[in-house]
Amino acid sequence: LLAHFDKHVVDARAALAESRRTGAGALQFYSDTLRIQLGMRMDLERELHKAISANEIQLRYVGRHDLASGRLIAIQAYLRWSHPLRGDVAPAEFLPIAASTGMANAVSRCALSRFLSELPALRAAVGDSVTFSFGPLRHHLISGALVKDLRSLLQSNGLASDALEVRIAEKTLASLG
Repeated sequence: LLAHFDKHVVDARAALAESRRTGAGALQFYSDTLRIQLGMRMDLERELHKAISANEIQLRYVGRHDLASGRLIAIQAYLRWSHPLRGDVAPAEFLPIAASTGMANAVSRCALSRFLSELPALRAAVGDSVTFSFGPLRHHLISGALVKDLRSLLQSNGLASDALEVRIAEKTLASLG
């Protein structure tokens, strides 16, 4: 009887946690679907932690062009995670997990480190007149670690601070004030 009661307590806690995660005041009932979703989320969380440790967070680069001339003016880096079994995992799927588990700074640092290590090859391919743009995660900026990390990574890669443009979303700036 006690084991049956304990299972219901665990189920209720899982429903409560999901309700809190999905939005303020959302009513959530426990179901087998919820159990499966929570299991998948826990798997993805564990795999993300492993991907950060193994430096598997990658970047996809997209050009930004001047509309009048068509000239390439910037290269923007976007997060990407190519999972060995799942394939490409969308940032919309793994970033909320990173944010809720305290891994967001680590994801942002991993991406920034990769970006700065790939920057010399990118510069060689497109030239010095092109700006290189990186958008750190909100948690990285809010924690206060971004400037220190940028300085350290720029120095370790032998790059000048004008080598990159840091993109900060309006939503991030609004959350600071």
